Amino acid sequence: MATKWLAEEHFELKTYYPAVTKSRLQRQAFKNAFVMDLFSTCGPIYVSQNSSPPTHDLIELIKLCSGKVVSCA
Repeated sequence: MATKWLAEEHFELKTYYPAVTKSRLQRQAFKNAFVMDLFSTCGPIYVSQNSSPPTHDLIELIKLCSGKVVSCA
């Protein structure tokens, strides 16, 4: 049974997604003040109840990335 998380930098796909390293470094530097803003300029986002991945997972991701979720299309 694992007792701690492994260092994530060893598993980053830097070749394909160089922004991953930048995001991790910003998150480490700013700690709790770090905010992901991927969806901040997208406008309201509707998530269907029939979505895949599950609706609640998508809503959580959108909100974590500064997006606004609406309940009707």
